[in-house]
Amino acid sequence: MKKIVFLILFILAGCFCATAQWAPTNYAEPMTVYGIHFLNESVGYVCGYHQVYKTSDGGQNWSEVCRDVFVNGPNGVWFMNESIGFIVGASSSSEPKVGKTINGGSSWTTATLPTTGGGFATPSRIYFFDETTGYIVCRDGLMYKTINQGATWDKLTLGTTEDLSSVHFPTALVGYVSIEWSSTTILKTINGGNSWTPKNLGQTIGVKDVFFTTRDTGYLACSNSTIMKTTNGGNSWTEFNLGTSDIFYTIVFTSRNIGYAAGSAGTLVTTTNHGATWVPRVSGASDILFRMDFPSKEVGYIGTYGPPASVIKTTNGGGILAVPEERTEQGIRISPNPTSEFIIITMDTKFTNTQLELLDMTGKTVLQQPVSINKRISIQLLPNGVYIYKVTGDGTIVSTGKLVKQ
Repeated sequence: MKKIVFLILFILAGCFCATAQWAPTNYAEPMTVYGIHFLNESVGYVCGYHQVYKTSDGGQNWSEVCRDVFVNGPNGVWFMNESIGFIVGASSSSEPKVGKTINGGSSWTTATLPTTGGGFATPSRIYFFDETTGYIVCRDGLMYKTINQGATWDKLTLGTTEDLSSVHFPTALVGYVSIEWSSTTILKTINGGNSWTPKNLGQTIGVKDVFFTTRDTGYLACSNSTIMKTTNGGNSWTEFNLGTSDIFYTIVFTSRNIGYAAGSAGTLVTTTNHGATWVPRVSGASDILFRMDFPSKEVGYIGTYGPPASVIKTTNGGGILAVPEERTEQGIRISPNPTSEFIIITMDTKFTNTQLELLDMTGKTVLQQPVSINKRISIQLLPNGVYIYKVTGDGTIVSTGKLVKQ
């Protein structure tokens, strides 16, 4: 299994902007954002502990849609339009439940989904491939499918009792389901969920989210600060590792090339070259970035775990849409990483007026100084945490990435 090295080396086309590409919306509710779904750039929904909230103006204002539909949850939300929507949650005994509204949330029709009895079958996600076909994944290996916009839900057989974390169908027939905790496989169907085949990951790892850009090319957001990629439908995988203890909880692609993954401690990375490399970005948040949705290439939203929770937003694709897909490596290395006392910068290419800048996760510059190659740069006085570094040479940014002080 080929590992994609964390140190991402590239030259940006323009100036690296230290100002935030992501900004908080006016969401100010205490509940964790367990689910998020936007109909378009302005209209969207978030759900959490007992509540669903809606915005119609891109996050400037939020109003409560419903409360206490389920004893536990909702854990996921999906609206077809501003009238028809779905939420999933659980009963007091952790039986999976689904609710449907046809009047924008003023009232809900709920149903208990069939189980094999016992255990904790709380739903994790609800996902619709189109207006009629949708899926719900739960703990205990339970999964359900509707082909009539939620009028009925059929239980699918996946051949596992492990907790399911996410589901994604790149085509009507081909779909993938991830397993929440430590596992060696994900599950794949090529017949719309009638049967499932395990696909080996080459290691034991927890998978939090799955997203496929084509029927064969897909990505997994995982524990151990790992993103995994396949280009052959899960038969083999390459790995990107951030080199920290962070967990990636959510991953979204807005095209075959452009993708975003986010997770614990405000961690946010992006790719503009179909996952070949991933670049750390400043999210401006320090909490867990738990759920993400992009209604367009430019506009995206991320809900945090909290409490108190928040919803952050970008209106320019996180500032990466103008970044060229392929960049020339300059042979720049920053080590050790993670580190506790100092770093050393080495370069294969010589530059004049070389500068190092460190930014904290809010985008604030915390260290800036000239760089002497192979000279130790002390960071002992900086608090432990994750920082964005950028190295400039000859007036151009020649490297950027993530540095961990521990």
